[in-house]
Amino acid sequence: MATYNVRKILKAVADVRKHTPANARICLVGPPDLLADVARMLSAGADDTVAGGVSRALDVLGRADMPTRPEALSRWSVIVFLEDAQAPVRPELGPTIAFCRAAELPAIVVAVRDTEAVAVDRHAWIALAGLSSRELVIHARGTPAARSALARRIAQVAGHGGFALAAALPALRAAVIDHTIEATARQNALVGAVIILPGADMPVMTMNQLKMVLRIGAAYGYRSDLQRTVEVLGVIASGLGMRTLARRAVEYVPGLGWAMKAGFGYAGTQAIGRSAVAYFESGAPLTASRFPRLSSQLGKFENLAKGIAR
Repeated sequence: MATYNVRKILKAVADVRKHTPANARICLVGPPDLLADVARMLSAGADDTVAGGVSRALDVLGRADMPTRPEALSRWSVIVFLEDAQAPVRPELGPTIAFCRAAELPAIVVAVRDTEAVAVDRHAWIALAGLSSRELVIHARGTPAARSALARRIAQVAGHGGFALAAALPALRAAVIDHTIEATARQNALVGAVIILPGADMPVMTMNQLKMVLRIGAAYGYRSDLQRTVEVLGVIASGLGMRTLARRAVEYVPGLGWAMKAGFGYAGTQAIGRSAVAYFESGAPLTASRFPRLSSQLGKFENLAKGIAR
């Protein structure tokens, strides 16, 4: 546990708090019927709604109400343009997306179809509107957020604002958290693969995991502070045994150790992320009575690692 230097922990907490906005908003732009469908999907489960059950974290605008000044776009984390997938691509769509790019506002074009059986020429939309592949999403009416490509794309492009969006819009939470866990797991797999010196990867992986868990907490509306971080360390401690196994693996199988470390870095981070989700879903704090059991589990991991190394 010496890895958990207090100064570094406080720095991680401050970094997460600094880069996680207290509030974030999405702007939906399109015709009324498409707006109603997507706004309803994104607002599912939200507590703070206005007329029509639309979350306060959503601004719903007609095309004529789209701001024309770049500074007016700064209020949003993401802007989503809803288009009829079966209608011709509007000539003004391309310049509008270019305007958002110039303002550094992530923009998503959603081609909405009546059912998943309706074919949509994705390449034609990208070419005619001058979009990148990441800027276009195909959406079928009535699709729940859990199966929505739009929810996943918002999670990918929203950056740090995604955690505030997930707190306000529970329909986005799973997508935001999945994206965060996967990105951190891949990062730690790379750390495990490229850092050769045994044990030198642990501080980097641990800080990555600490920030990941704090961000998962932010997606549930928890504010990062020292008390919450102490509780979170209990979740992270469960992953120390996996990293011990990885270090021993380098000694035990020198030729393949780097690959095993990368695998343990990925799998261990995934496990910690899922443990954090269960923790925040339950809403139960990590009480003092749970630390002895956690310590016992960690000891079993350490003993297993020692056995492998012999």
